[in-house]
Amino acid sequence: MRQQLIALSKLSEVDNSARELDTELREIPLRIQQMQETVARLEALLDKEREKLKEAQNLKQQHQDEAQSAAEQLARSKAKMAKARNMKETDAVEREIENIRRTIREREQENDKLASAIAQVEASVMAHEAELEAVRVICREEEERGQKRIEELNIQREEVVAGRDQIAGQIDAALLRRYEQLRARLSGMGIAEVRHGICIACRMSLPSQQSIMLQRCETVEVCASCHRILLYKDALI
Repeated sequence: MRQQLIALSKLSEVDNSARELDTELREIPLRIQQMQETVARLEALLDKEREKLKEAQNLKQQHQDEAQSAAEQLARSKAKMAKARNMKETDAVEREIENIRRTIREREQENDKLASAIAQVEASVMAHEAELEAVRVICREEEERGQKRIEELNIQREEVVAGRDQIAGQIDAALLRRYEQLRARLSGMGIAEVRHGICIACRMSLPSQQSIMLQRCETVEVCASCHRILLYKDALI
């Protein structure tokens, strides 16, 4: 059993080293994805802002067209005034002219407000476009760095796990299967080292009898708290 536990300890060391690399390999794509999602959100917000700007510009143009149409109508009404044949017709044309002038004033006032609002939105769009471009640059740089780092990590991982199969082949199939199941369930750590009678993984003290059994290396001992396989490495030397 001692040789089995020694091999299991070596396998755990390999897996722990690979686990750190695997963690970084998972984190890099997630970090890049988060940045890409940030870019997508900024693009969506900017699209909405551009749409509002377009709507305001269209409304301003509509008011300008209405004001132009009213001005043409005003000219026709003035011409009609010259042809009025009596006071009744004159009064009607004057009311018509006043209504047209009121419409023109209202459209001009509305356009002044729209022009101010449009200027603010245009400035905001320009600022957000610059912000978005800066984030895009950062995202592209992060993608390039991430891809390069992933390649480096994959090379390191291949070096770390080289010989793992040979070590695993020295372990009884049932014990190896148990270890792999624990590793899959417990954050990649199926083994817990014992120091001074304490399980390093969960910091729980072990019964004295179990500590004695660990030092003998005759049985497979499991932590009653975290359920990992326990190893007393000093006894394996």
